[in-house]
Amino acid sequence: MPGSILVGYDGSDASKAALAFAAERAAVTKSKVLLVTVVPANLHNVGFTELLLPGIQLPKLVEGTFEATAKKRLEDVAAPVRKHGVPVDVVVRSGDAADELIAAARDLEADEVVLGHKSYESKLPQGIGSIADKVLRYSDRTVTVVRPRPKA
Repeated sequence: MPGSILVGYDGSDASKAALAFAAERAAVTKSKVLLVTVVPANLHNVGFTELLLPGIQLPKLVEGTFEATAKKRLEDVAAPVRKHGVPVDVVVRSGDAADELIAAARDLEADEVVLGHKSYESKLPQGIGSIADKVLRYSDRTVTVVRPRPKA
């Protein structure tokens, strides 16, 4: 029975590698990809223009709320995966990234969580990044941490 693979996505090279890994796995297993990003709770429904001083104009591409902009970006990222026949749902949540990824995996009944490896941001001995570390520790789902391929 096909399942679903949740991918935590933030636009980094590490999250792009996680998405590529999950898309390949989903194609083989006939699973769906749940592409999830988390925006800070205090910015979820705030518009970019609300953060600026009066009189400053932004281009059209950054109009709207952080949530709407994040959803549009996820749709753009999901398009090439869908073209390869892999179904993708996009989800924007707000709050603490690790907590929300754990909750999304449970709420969306994901079989697996795939995250990118971000050793540069972590002082943890395992060097995987604080979000991946917390998800590994507290999620009741299988968690896979993907290292990005080294740049040539």
